[in-house]
Amino acid sequence: MKREKILTIAVVFLFALNICTLTFICFQHGYRPPPPIHFEKFIPESLGLNEEQVKAFDELRNVHHTQMMMLDKQNAETLIIYLDLLKTDSVNTTLKDSLEKIISTIQQQRAAITLDHFQKLKAICTTEQKARFNTIIPELTRVMTDLHNKEPKH
Repeated sequence: MKREKILTIAVVFLFALNICTLTFICFQHGYRPPPPIHFEKFIPESLGLNEEQVKAFDELRNVHHTQMMMLDKQNAETLIIYLDLLKTDSVNTTLKDSLEKIISTIQQQRAAITLDHFQKLKAICTTEQKARFNTIIPELTRVMTDLHNKEPKH
């Protein structure tokens, strides 16, 4: 009888522990990043773009993506050369300064291309859509400056 009582207590204890664990997992109020925004759907839906405007937006988005990919490639190539400077005991300051200027220029180009992209998007909008466009700017800014997915995980 004593053995059955111990087993019953152990089962009840493990059951209660499982309930507590599941409750903790389900109701944990830790930081959860918002779901990622898919611009190809978010922008047309938020602005209420018609079919013709969606086609124009898709073209703008493809051009923007192509330009950004080219700049990403240039940036990666430049960073490789820049970090190769670590292979030497003394860094060539002229080359270092030159590479830093190239990296800076690439970042300026990225910003300018993005601003131009959104100006062109705004240009295809109606007056009503332009007002809606202004309301989604904070969300666009949040997504473009979100570092959550860019930081290394420890």
